[in-house]
Amino acid sequence: MLLSSFGAIFLVFTSLWVIPAILEWTTLIKQRHRLRTAYRDGRIDTETYRKRGKRLNQGLAVNVTYLVIVVLQIGYVVMNWDSVNV
Repeated sequence: MLLSSFGAIFLVFTSLWVIPAILEWTTLIKQRHRLRTAYRDGRIDTETYRKRGKRLNQGLAVNVTYLVIVVLQIGYVVMNWDSVNV
């Protein structure tokens, strides 16, 4: 019972972090678009574009991984709802 309650509490906290994760994801997508536009317009050089692009891709990878983990956790709880004792 205690372990299940802790799991439910952690699931709630994790679910609440989905909102900032989605906001961060949309911000990263917008930054990526601005970076591509600046590169196409010639405001930044190729080296700067590659460095910033690599950082953006790493941020996107971390963010997408986190969102996948949260979706899997929520899916696990939904599939095993009968065995969760809160």
